[in-house]
Amino acid sequence: MDSRTRQRVEGSARPGSIPLRPELVEFMSARCLSRYSRCSKVVRADVREANAWQLLAARQAPLATPRIARDALEIDAISRVRSHVRRRLLADALENTSAPRLNPNHFEDFTFFVRLRQDDVVIWEGDLLHQRAAAGTPSDNGCLHLPLAEVWATIKQSGSCAELTTWLAQTGTLLEQDQAVLGRLSITLVAIRKSDEAVVSLGHFSILSWDQVFGTGNPDQSFKFNSSPHVPLFASPGHQFRADLWLGTLHGTTGGGTLDYLDLEITHSVTRETAHSGELSTHSMRYLLTYLAGVQPFERAAALRTIQSWGSIDSDSEPDSD
Repeated sequence: MDSRTRQRVEGSARPGSIPLRPELVEFMSARCLSRYSRCSKVVRADVREANAWQLLAARQAPLATPRIARDALEIDAISRVRSHVRRRLLADALENTSAPRLNPNHFEDFTFFVRLRQDDVVIWEGDLLHQRAAAGTPSDNGCLHLPLAEVWATIKQSGSCAELTTWLAQTGTLLEQDQAVLGRLSITLVAIRKSDEAVVSLGHFSILSWDQVFGTGNPDQSFKFNSSPHVPLFASPGHQFRADLWLGTLHGTTGGGTLDYLDLEITHSVTRETAHSGELSTHSMRYLLTYLAGVQPFERAAALRTIQSWGSIDSDSEPDSD
């Protein structure tokens, strides 16, 4: 018996030791596995040899297609090139002696993690990408638009929301029916910037007021999900920004109706000499999202001054384009 084998046998024989069972790893949480792997050097070696983190990732964050060795090497090379490019861009920015100017990200530069919960049960969660809404539709406003048709197909196939399925299958619904179904639904939205994995918590949303319903009784309806009134998306002296979501639904269509889209709306309130409130333009939404995701220290002060100038009469207007 070699020394490594003897060490593992002795380690597993110690009182109170818990052997790793690879077939149970997928039922663990990331926190549990992390704590387990820090128990001892022997346990950490077991975790590595069992490929425990790969097993957990395959269960909780599966890839769309299996990754082969060549794909892994390519992804690693792309990551190293991207890191080097970001270093060079930062160096170029530092060499620029002119006044710093924040170049906002586009919505396409982010992945949006969405969780749909009915009461205490998560009915779907996953990553979505911004897509431009079709011209002439109610969502054709240039703002953040997350399609839900494929999400609803997955939810419906699972059979986990029979009440929601029945509600969408009805051509027209009464407000009491809307309240009974959507009153149990909540939505959580998180933005992740692709380039550096920076995370922005956009909020946890539910319906607080049933006055904000468009198209009640019609096949095409949208409902406003509000973030907590006590938790703004961002606040600075005299300024407050709130995020809300519009949930679009199609009722009684081919296939029995569907959850159609999520649209993000950010409202800016100014409480100074004269109160002002209004929705942010597309450019301002992108600017704020970029600022919240994190900017370089030499950009931060100027970016904050730009944000605090919004709503003032003499503020510089930015192009409203995405």
